[in-house]
Amino acid sequence: MLALFDIRTLLLTTTLVNLLIATLLFAYWRRQATYPGFGFWTASHALVSSAYLLIALRGQIPDILSIVLAQALISLVASLRLEGLRFFIDGIWRRSTLIVYPLLVIPPMAYFSLVVDDILVRTIIINLFLTFIVAQMLAILWRKARQPGEGIYWAPFFFFTVFILSLLARFVVLLLSPEARAILAATTTNNAFFLTLLLHDIGLAVSYLMLNNKRRADDLQQTQADLQRLNDNLRQQVQEETERRLAQERLLAHHARLSAMGEMVGVIAHQWRQPLTTLGMILQRLELMHNRGQLTAAGFAEARQAGMRQIESMSETIDDFRNFYSPDRVRSSFPVCQKLREAANLVDGAFAAAGVVLKRDCDIPAPGILHGYPNQFVQAIVNLLNNARDATLSCAPERSQANRAVHLKAGTAGGELIITVADNGCGIPPEMLNRIGEPFLTSKEAVGGSGLGLYLTKTIVEDSFGGRLTVRSRPGETVFTAVIPFEARETLDERT
Repeated sequence: MLALFDIRTLLLTTTLVNLLIATLLFAYWRRQATYPGFGFWTASHALVSSAYLLIALRGQIPDILSIVLAQALISLVASLRLEGLRFFIDGIWRRSTLIVYPLLVIPPMAYFSLVVDDILVRTIIINLFLTFIVAQMLAILWRKARQPGEGIYWAPFFFFTVFILSLLARFVVLLLSPEARAILAATTTNNAFFLTLLLHDIGLAVSYLMLNNKRRADDLQQTQADLQRLNDNLRQQVQEETERRLAQERLLAHHARLSAMGEMVGVIAHQWRQPLTTLGMILQRLELMHNRGQLTAAGFAEARQAGMRQIESMSETIDDFRNFYSPDRVRSSFPVCQKLREAANLVDGAFAAAGVVLKRDCDIPAPGILHGYPNQFVQAIVNLLNNARDATLSCAPERSQANRAVHLKAGTAGGELIITVADNGCGIPPEMLNRIGEPFLTSKEAVGGSGLGLYLTKTIVEDSFGGRLTVRSRPGETVFTAVIPFEARETLDERT
C-alpha cells in the first residue's frame, strides 16, 4: 500500500504540515508564556518545511538548491532542535552549533552532488550527521527524564529514538537495494521513511507543547509554594510583631502605672495629712484634759468617735486606691457617671493642693452603662485629669490661682459616649500636637514627666474600648475628647 503513494505528494504534504505547525507554534509563542528554546523549535519547523519543498522540486530546480541547500537546511534544523532543547532544559545554548555544523555539511554535499553524483555517500554523510546530533538530544532527554517528576521528557525521547531507527533502517535498505536509492523513487522504503518523518514532526510539535505546559505548571506550582511560604513567614512575622507590641505595651503600661503610683503616693499623703492632723489634735486635747483632770467618760467617748471617723476616712482612701490599682481580669458592665466620680475623687486632693478647680458634669441618660474594664476606664480618666492639671500649672506666671480650672464633662451622641477634659492652660506646642499619644513624649522633663500617661490613655481608649482619642489645642484652651461606643465592639484585647 505504501508503494502506491506519490513521493512528491507526500513531500508537499509534509511541507504544508510543517508550515502549519510552524505557524501554530509561532502564534502560541507570541500569545502564551513560553520558555527559552521554544522559538528555536518554531524556527526549525519553518526551515524543515522549506527543505522538504526543495527536495520535492528535485529535477525541476538546480541540484545546488534541491540537494546542497536542502541538506544544509536539514542540518540547521537538527542544530536548532538540539540547541533549543539544551536552552529549554539547561538555560544555555551554543551559537557555534548553529553556524559550524551546517557549514561542515555543505562542502561534502556540494562535492558529491555537483562534482561526483553519489547518493549513497550523501546519505551516509547526512545520516551520520543527524545521528550525531540526535544522540546528543537523546542524552539530554535521558538525563532529564530520569529525574523525579520529569517523565514527560520520555515523549520527545521516544520520537527521536524512532527517528534514529528510521534513519538506520533506510540506510540498510539503501545498501541492500540500489534501486531504492533515488530519493523520489516510489518505493515502500521511501514512502515509509517520509511518512515516518511526517509523524515524527507532528509528534515533536506535540511534545514541545507538552514540555512547555509542564514547565508552566511547575512554575505555577512553585509560585504557589513560594506564596504559601511567604504567607507563612508573613503570618509568623505578624504574630511575632504582635507579641512584641503587646509585650512592649505591657511594659509601657507597667512603667506608666509605676509613674502614676509615685504620683498617687503624693496624693495619698495629702489625703491623709488632714486626718492625721486632726488625730494629732484629738490626742493632744485628750492629753491636756487628762493632765488637768478634766477628762470624763463622755469626753473620751466623743474623742474616740472623732478619731475613728478620721481613721475610717483614711481607710476609705486606701480602699479607693487599692481598687484603682487592682487589674481588670474580665470585662464587665459599669455605670459611667459613678466611675467618673471615682476618678475625680482620686485626684481631688492633688487638685486642691495645686489650687486647680475641678468641675464635673455627667449628663448621660439612664442607664448609662458601659461594657469593658472599669479600672482601666478610671485610669484613663485620671491620666487625662492629671495631664490637664499639670497643663494649668505650667502657666503659673500667666494664670492666677483663682483662674486655674479643669472641666470634666460626659455626654452621649449617636450611640457613643463622649468624654471631654478641658483645661485653660497655655496649650500644646504645634510641633507636639500631631505626636500626642506617642510613648515617652512629654513637655514636663524638668519635673520628671515620664511621657507615658497619654500613651496609656490612648491605648486603653482605642484597644480596650474600641474608641478613639482626639485633641484640639490653642493658647488658653486644650480639650481631649474620648469617643467610646456603647455597643460591644471587638477590641485588640479580645483579638489577642
